[in-house]
Amino acid sequence: YRDRRLFDQVDAVLLPSQFAADWYRRELGVHGTAIPSLMNLDRIESDAADVARRYVTFVNPQAAKGAGVFARIAQELDRRRPNIPLLVVEGRGGASGLMQTGVELSGVTNLSVMATTPNPRDFYRVTRLVLMPSLCVESFGRVAAEAMTNGIPVLASDRGALPEVLGDAGTTLPIPERYTPETSAVPSADEVAPWVETIVRWWDDSGVYHSTSQQCRAAAQRWQAERLGPRYEAFFHNLLG
Repeated sequence: YRDRRLFDQVDAVLLPSQFAADWYRRELGVHGTAIPSLMNLDRIESDAADVARRYVTFVNPQAAKGAGVFARIAQELDRRRPNIPLLVVEGRGGASGLMQTGVELSGVTNLSVMATTPNPRDFYRVTRLVLMPSLCVESFGRVAAEAMTNGIPVLASDRGALPEVLGDAGTTLPIPERYTPETSAVPSADEVAPWVETIVRWWDDSGVYHSTSQQCRAAAQRWQAERLGPRYEAFFHNLLG
């Protein structure tokens, strides 16, 4: 939110990342408390075996979430490594959003689509890698956190709070600043080459993959309810006081 007046009647501000807290303080002079969002593990945790995890998955194909970036990656993977299957999970944006990017995907044979589901486990149980090429300023990155909780490596842009969420686990890569949710331009093959190379490396090198997977599970411990619960309790206790 970019209008300071929205906070005129607000007693306290709770934010899901330190990045978001710093942004509001810097941009609007609003001081808030950063506590990551709680996650319902019953909806997201999957005990699927490695053999079931076969897709590189992109959730919610909207322009702001990097639909154009993903479309170019899909095109390049189809050209270089058509044996790596891709999954698009529809959300607020449908799979038709990929066609609106202008990238020719009609000949891509390794691309599957899953309709919107109320149970994220439906796609996490079949996901080997998660892509988050967001173009927007992410205030947290719930998909990344949920994937990491499942030990699924995440390859994300460096927009907003995503570097904070991934920490030392997963990988963030830059996307040229000229690509925003408002632009219709799509990155070139050369610009997405680091993304493609990282996907291929994680796909082919089981040692690197499993090491990253373990790092993700370890990093996700900070979002356990027993760790966040006392922080929420203290926040509301102080507010009521």
